[in-house]
Amino acid sequence: MRELRVVLAPLDGTRRALRALPVAQALARMRDASLHVLHVAPEGGLPRDVPAAIGLDAAPSSELVVDSAEGDPAEAIARAADRWRDAVVVLCSRTGVLAEHGVLGPVSKLVLSRTDRPVMIVPATRPEAPWTLRTMLVPHDGSQATTSALAPAFELAQASGARLCVLHVAAQPGAQQDPRALTTPRYVDQRQHEWPVWTREFLQRLSSAQPGFPRSARLSVGRGEPASVIARFAAEHAADLVVMCSHGSLEAGRAAVLQSVLRDARDPVLVLRCGP
Repeated sequence: MRELRVVLAPLDGTRRALRALPVAQALARMRDASLHVLHVAPEGGLPRDVPAAIGLDAAPSSELVVDSAEGDPAEAIARAADRWRDAVVVLCSRTGVLAEHGVLGPVSKLVLSRTDRPVMIVPATRPEAPWTLRTMLVPHDGSQATTSALAPAFELAQASGARLCVLHVAAQPGAQQDPRALTTPRYVDQRQHEWPVWTREFLQRLSSAQPGFPRSARLSVGRGEPASVIARFAAEHAADLVVMCSHGSLEAGRAAVLQSVLRDARDPVLVLRCGP
């Protein structure tokens, strides 16, 4: 019997939080997963009618399971996600008064740092509308750590039939790099000699490390500031989902590219834990 697949959608009762629900519903259908909606209330503050309190009074109950908990929201969400081995958390980037300014609200920021489960961040500016995954953008820095983290993204691409675009952003001069990373050719003017070989090797490394890597994937290379290159590529190719890898730390001065991508995103961003 296979492990139960779960999509966990935390809702805090705000209208903005509901913008993540259509994405969670679509993801659950793609993954053949059970959709669990989680409401976390302060100690002793759990409402009698949880579905009505979080705006689900008109939602079809057959599509989802409503769970509830009390205490710290981020801790409760992380604990709930850890109950299932194959869980994905889907939540709005920011809700409530305290989240009006900044890339992420306090809860979503803490969830990203406290769970190693995949977390899909839905922009607070996204309309509360159905979501379809047709094109997935996967930025890749060439490192083995990033390759190892991407299995859930490749599985989702296969399950959804989405077009997979892998984007390698060439390192800036003087940037510190993983010595094992597959970097772009040194002599970029000799495209006819080096680029085809490099492209084949890059994709071969991905496919050999991840058996679920789709053969139809296409590799593109961009140059410039990584977050800007990713945002531009996502817009030009109408990406419905951007996949980013993170070490879990979102403190000041850390994960600058991820935070920039989250700030500019118009569509969901799937954040995968990279390393311990």
